[in-house]
Amino acid sequence: MPISTEDCKRAIVAAWPAEYGEGSEDFKRVSKRGKKGEPIERLFYHRKLPLKAIVIEENGAIVKTTIKGLGIFDLSDESESDQELAENLETQEAYEFFEKHDLFQPSDFYFYVSDDVDEHQPEYPHYFVLVPVTFYERNGYMYDQELSPLMGRHLPDDVGEASSSSFCFAVTPDEMRAELAKRGFLRSEKFDAFMNR
Repeated sequence: MPISTEDCKRAIVAAWPAEYGEGSEDFKRVSKRGKKGEPIERLFYHRKLPLKAIVIEENGAIVKTTIKGLGIFDLSDESESDQELAENLETQEAYEFFEKHDLFQPSDFYFYVSDDVDEHQPEYPHYFVLVPVTFYERNGYMYDQELSPLMGRHLPDDVGEASSSSFCFAVTPDEMRAELAKRGFLRSEKFDAFMNR
């Protein structure tokens, strides 16, 4: 029997973390990807909370359900329904939810560490930037909003968000590259080339 949207919603309810409180049933499906004989991925967005659910089907069975953060960078500027959701993600309640729960992982972000030196900032002369993987892969350019509230707990201690998505630091660029990679942030040759253009 084919997997239905209702089957997926039941899987989401079963995977719902208790610490998120109520709302496990308030998801809507936004996309379905995959061909017959391959894993099929269904994406759901929560109608009120900053959450998305990814349900994977293989060989006619649901094999994995992941609930994680939904950021504005996940949404399309060209979708009216996405823009209605975007309003929910900019509320004080959404930011409090982001700060309370670990919704984003380092692997959700590409990093680029610059070798340039800022002579006006001798204590923190170097910088790196982060971009959400989903945003960069969809748009091919930088994200220009603050990221610290979403995943600051995963950053090295001695860094500061100098501007949106840009962070200054005191160690060498090579040391920071190694540290970010160790923490699970991703390096992309395509993103490096974009930043070095």
